[in-house]
Amino acid sequence: MIVFGYRLPAMSSLIFWGLLWEIVGQTGLTFFIPPLSEVVATLFSIIGTPAFQKALAETAYAFCAGVFFAIVIGIPVGILMGKAACWMNCCCPGSTSFSAPR
Repeated sequence: MIVFGYRLPAMSSLIFWGLLWEIVGQTGLTFFIPPLSEVVATLFSIIGTPAFQKALAETAYAFCAGVFFAIVIGIPVGILMGKAACWMNCCCPGSTSFSAPR
């Protein structure tokens, strides 16, 4: 992070935003932003519960499945789009419509 031309250490932006979150949460300006300390305390209190473990497993499964299918489908389609103009025209109609002859 660079502030007024000075380069700050790498973790300084994370610390800055954490402090800002804590300050806004402690002032009680809005119900939607609780203090960061309260969020961390709540996380540690529910992290061992079976409901949290189940939700974490379901989220991890969905994330891994999404990344898997994005790689398995996206890379071959991207290669085909780069190699063959017909694949590019079929898969990317929005960008090719602007370059179509009139």
